[in-house]
Amino acid sequence: MDINTIVSNVESASSIFVTPADDRNLTTLGMTLDDAKNQMRLFAQFISGTKKIKDAGLGEDYLEFNLPKVDFENMKFDDSAIDLIERLLTSEIPKWRGRRPVFIDFDSQTVLVSTTVVYNVNWASIGVDDDSLLDKILEETDAYYD
Repeated sequence: MDINTIVSNVESASSIFVTPADDRNLTTLGMTLDDAKNQMRLFAQFISGTKKIKDAGLGEDYLEFNLPKVDFENMKFDDSAIDLIERLLTSEIPKWRGRRPVFIDFDSQTVLVSTTVVYNVNWASIGVDDDSLLDKILEETDAYYD
């Protein structure tokens, strides 16, 4: 299922969790923040057990951004939430390019981004720290900033 096919359902959801799969994205709506953190941990464990791993050294399963001044609630009613997720799904860091899970909790105004980046069917990295994430989030949410 393409991420854009779930846009109409996002309006009634309190959160959205997107996990990249081989040729598509797996999307879960209405997950709690604690469940999303647990899913990020499980994703890192699963990938570590099934792929050749490069360890980037961060030591965390996800990065968390709390943005209380961003009006995430209104982002659900157009493509902004989807645009933000699509932008965060892909790591563009040299040596660490690939796809990773992303979670937005509209109620708590929290964004989680996995530090596990999958390159292809054989290779992945854990502990990838992406310094560009906050800038990407702020660029995408600028119109919704109080």
